[in-house]
Amino acid sequence: MDVLSDILSFLELEVQLYFRADLRSPWGLTVPAHRNVARFHIVTQGTAFVKVPGIEEMVTLKEGDIILILHGSSHDLLYHPDSDQRPLDEVLQDVDFQGGVLSYGGDGAETSMVCGHFGFDEEAVHPILEALPRYIKVSATKEYGFRWLDFAMGFIGAETRASMPGAEAISSRLAEIMLIQVLRIYLNIADRPATVLAGVFDPHIGKALEIMHKAPGGSWTLETLAEEIGMSRTSFATRFKRLMGVSPMKYLARWRVQLAKHQLVKSKKAVYQIAFDLGYQSEAAFTKVFKKYMKTTPSAFRRRSTSDAVKVD
Repeated sequence: MDVLSDILSFLELEVQLYFRADLRSPWGLTVPAHRNVARFHIVTQGTAFVKVPGIEEMVTLKEGDIILILHGSSHDLLYHPDSDQRPLDEVLQDVDFQGGVLSYGGDGAETSMVCGHFGFDEEAVHPILEALPRYIKVSATKEYGFRWLDFAMGFIGAETRASMPGAEAISSRLAEIMLIQVLRIYLNIADRPATVLAGVFDPHIGKALEIMHKAPGGSWTLETLAEEIGMSRTSFATRFKRLMGVSPMKYLARWRVQLAKHQLVKSKKAVYQIAFDLGYQSEAAFTKVFKKYMKTTPSAFRRRSTSDAVKVD
């Protein structure tokens, strides 16, 4: 598995499609903030404007465009930059929305969108999530680079319009693929892309990440990693920190914690066995690192996660 896929899999990515929105001007919606999600809106017909907090310029969306709103930020969807808006939850209640298609607005120009979000594990910690910008926009006119993404987005729109059996499952799988491709395209088109993504695709740093992900329990040091990728110790450490925002050994420690969390919840392995599998010489050393990042011990984390799962069931 490649590094980006490996990271996304351990973020426990979940896709939720909200609705297809058929909107006629005048209309304006305020989408509330939501923790641990990246919301997306695909315009399948017409135009829309998006106001993201902290961003001065209004974002314009045309047919075929997609916007990914990161970090669970609230934002406004508008038919015109100066249009009034209402809270989305209030609108859904007023129209007695029961799922499927949200029809709202006046009798003017029509805009159609497919809306949803990518949800992440509540306790997921990774530099990729932290380094992404407030939003990513991919334009249908010039930036896809790969025609199949254009087709996939059109297919998502067609599936949600048709409301055929299995449409939601198909759309969700395509949306997962879409997320990865949007991140790829963002890296290629951004003037100053999130450095962490640049690091994943960097020939040297990407190779170091691949080594750590393939063998997280290895006895890695700064020297051995630098030797593996053919760089000097100093050059490797400087380049890794510049692109990834953390030192190589801190990245490895954080990744091991993510893997440990997964094993603590999904397996019945003893804590000491997980510690040895991840390269720690003692359970105490592993517990010290785990507690540094998770603010609790591995055993306490397992008990809490098991208790939460029972409550959900």
